[in-house]
Amino acid sequence: QKTIYRALQEKYLGADGLSNGVTENLEYTLETPLEYTAYDEMEEDMSTRVIMDVQYAFFAFEYDHPQLFWMDTVKVTYGYSHSTAGDWYCVKSVTITPTGKVSATADSIAAYNASVKAKANEIVAGLSENATEYEYHKAIHDWVCETASYNYTAAANSNAYPEAYTSEPVFTGDGMVVCEGYGESYKILCDQISRTTDVDLNSILVTGVGVSSSGKPENHLWNLVQLSDGEWYGVDATWDDPIIIGGGDLNDESRYSFFLVGRSKLFNDHTEDGFIVGDKYSFKYPTLSLADY
Repeated sequence: QKTIYRALQEKYLGADGLSNGVTENLEYTLETPLEYTAYDEMEEDMSTRVIMDVQYAFFAFEYDHPQLFWMDTVKVTYGYSHSTAGDWYCVKSVTITPTGKVSATADSIAAYNASVKAKANEIVAGLSENATEYEYHKAIHDWVCETASYNYTAAANSNAYPEAYTSEPVFTGDGMVVCEGYGESYKILCDQISRTTDVDLNSILVTGVGVSSSGKPENHLWNLVQLSDGEWYGVDATWDDPIIIGGGDLNDESRYSFFLVGRSKLFNDHTEDGFIVGDKYSFKYPTLSLADY
């Protein structure tokens, strides 16, 4: 899985850590070819030994690199050679085909990359040279909450507004997204600022269930960030958006209800599950600090 992950990095990321504009398939040669003594055995075993490994590596890569906004899922195919007698089969390579709910062109990717860089630079320029990591996270949190707007129509019908499930509208569109757009934008800015400054803003995406104020459980996504004290804290920019929580009017305390919070507060209405696609793939997350920052 790690070698597949690295192959995906080399294929789709540029030297600046953003998309290099490549959207074509990845032809991946297995480091150790898989050999089988019967076709039936190969068919059964491949579904777990290769396809599952490739898909798990892909989803880990996708969630680590949400700046590849056009990536959503992956199709895995493979070829094999066999003996003339048909009693021996060997799988040497797989084809990884990333697909997405939104299309991307070289121009749209270039515009997106330029916007990410510009927004990150804007946030850095607005802070002092001695700004703390807290101030960086607060500035990113505020920008995301001010720029993004929750798309209730897309939440009810993902097929109608697939772009709302990415960060693309936040950086190059109207800002209308669902929780994925908020959380991914937050991580993208953390990563971009970390690449261009000496500030380390470690952020990951978390999937799970959030229980709304009406008591309804819903699939949700938020961030975990690690600060210099070594502890991890939760950030949910979606639920800190005044448009969602307060109809546009929130006091400062309420505006940061889910900013750098510990598990004693976050887990009252957030439950991590790590499920990426149904319950087939599940990721484990760092242990959250008990108390808020």
